[in-house]
Amino acid sequence: MFSRVVLLAALVGGCSTTGAAPYLTLRTVGETRQMGAEADGSIVGSQFQLLRTAEGYWGVAGNHPVDLISDGDRIVGEMGSHLVSLRLHTSGDVMRLEGLFGRLVGHLEVGPTLSSWFGGCYYVLHSAGSRLEGERSCRLRVNEPVTIERSAEFDALPVERRAMLLALLLGD
Repeated sequence: MFSRVVLLAALVGGCSTTGAAPYLTLRTVGETRQMGAEADGSIVGSQFQLLRTAEGYWGVAGNHPVDLISDGDRIVGEMGSHLVSLRLHTSGDVMRLEGLFGRLVGHLEVGPTLSSWFGGCYYVLHSAGSRLEGERSCRLRVNEPVTIERSAEFDALPVERRAMLLALLLGD
């Protein structure tokens, strides 16, 4: 356990987005969240410091320690002190993720549109090339315009890794 705490402290203190290729960028009024990818598959950004493991990601997202693994159609782990237990379904171009994420039940569906309820916001976005554009409604903010840009490298990831990263990006 001590070695994981020391590694986590080194990860949080030593990561920057310098040299990281952009993977995902979420933009809305007064907020930008970006995930960049290092050559080794690690994810970095001002709110994300995640090491790529054989089955998932381990590190920090927002203010929460994260440990996620996938066995294909299930994503399990912890976010903060809360359980993550998600079922992943794919059908053609559509990816659907549903279950317990942190302390809340949520869903994410991505195809020609994206709809999501993870964390405190509900997203409805439509595809515009490599961008998704639409609105989100959060606790006290309704109908904010939102854009998510995704890179070709992100789109080339295995579906379970894309699902994990989108859940972390949207699950504030």
